[in-house]
Amino acid sequence: MELRDLEVFVACVELGSMTRAAKQCHMVQSAVSQAVARLERACGLPLLERQPGGVRPTEAGEVLTVHARGLLTAMGRAREDMQALAGLEKGTMRLGVLHTATPLVLAPLLQTLRNRHPGLRLQLQETSVAGLVDGLEAGTLDVGVVFLPATFPKFHVVPLAAVRLVVIGGDGVWSGSEDVNLATLREAAWVSFPPDNPGRRWLDESCAAAGFTPVIAAEVGSFIQLKEFVAAGVGLGMVPAGSVKAERAAGFLTGVSFSPVTDVRLGYVYRSPQLGITPSTLRRLLEETLGAMAPDVEGRAGALFQEGPARVVDGGSFSSAS
Repeated sequence: MELRDLEVFVACVELGSMTRAAKQCHMVQSAVSQAVARLERACGLPLLERQPGGVRPTEAGEVLTVHARGLLTAMGRAREDMQALAGLEKGTMRLGVLHTATPLVLAPLLQTLRNRHPGLRLQLQETSVAGLVDGLEAGTLDVGVVFLPATFPKFHVVPLAAVRLVVIGGDGVWSGSEDVNLATLREAAWVSFPPDNPGRRWLDESCAAAGFTPVIAAEVGSFIQLKEFVAAGVGLGMVPAGSVKAERAAGFLTGVSFSPVTDVRLGYVYRSPQLGITPSTLRRLLEETLGAMAPDVEGRAGALFQEGPARVVDGGSFSSAS
């Protein structure tokens, strides 16, 4: 099998058309048909079903597509590594970041990257923990930034900087306050994620330490939804302080630190063994930028962020005891 034939075949599968694949690969359509035919002869099985509206993979074609994507990704990384070794320092670092962590990570990482390695490109994917796991397993991501404590069965986990959580409310909820005892908010309504979400775990464990169970006014499926619901007065929220700096500066949200403090850290995960210069460069940049705090550990998978629609649980207003 030739890599070029595999590249053409994957284009046919992804675009659903030999005509569109020919255009993308800068080939005539007859050359695309010949590439697919060579692969079918090599496999001894039909790989594409020809239909009036285009093509779709057979069962054998679906299996080959998975392997072909892995081979093409590995080959692309090999070319980048050879360029780096030749002193060109070109390549793409593929980073997955949880939505809530992006404001904490992206700006300092990009600044360091621009100053230290201007020839390298950062490809960022904002996703859930489930998306990070899928990307790392498929090889489309080199590193995933996560919140800890959380454990993963197949990856190395590297803890980085500690993260300070704050309680947020709409404009004017906390005027001039610097800190609150969480126990004073036992009557408040809260906006949070579903129970199997790490963001919800922060809230549940923090409130448990303060001696109460939070009243959930709305369950949301994304960080953007959480901020909007809180700003609208549906309830309070608990988030990393650095993730709402812009909203607090603009007066869109207010926030305060609280006690007792919940232990949350930023960290990154990657699949080992991991070959290549650009992935190791990315890991080093994360450690230097955010501050490495502990050696690698391994463990079992934690709860997953689930993107989805918001669900109002209790429509009542929230109160903030002082």
